[in-house]
Amino acid sequence: MIFWLTLRKMSCRKFEAPRHGSLAYCPKKRASSIKQREPAVPKDNVSDKPHLTSFLSYKVGMTHILRISSRKTNEKKKEVRKEVVDAVTLLEAPPMKIFGIRCYTKGINGLLLKDEILSKNL
Repeated sequence: MIFWLTLRKMSCRKFEAPRHGSLAYCPKKRASSIKQREPAVPKDNVSDKPHLTSFLSYKVGMTHILRISSRKTNEKKKEVRKEVVDAVTLLEAPPMKIFGIRCYTKGINGLLLKDEILSKNL
């Protein structure tokens, strides 16, 4: 019973070992694909003219920036400014060319293709 209790406290281990990192990200594994998935698309306003609502990008890396943070205090109405280091993500977006338009309708099992218009000159 004691062995079982120690197993429950450890992170993804069969034998005793110190835990490396947080249990919030368990199990630790690689991403299934390098391509990002697009889980949600913002709602379109019918009165607006057609525009590009979203685009795909790839994560290239991370770096840090030094910025000046400023906020006002309530006590003396004085502005406090200090330098803050923040982590930033670098994204790369490939060039996009529109070659067609697809129209969808809502069906029982999800979206169904209603109409498609493709460009002749690419």
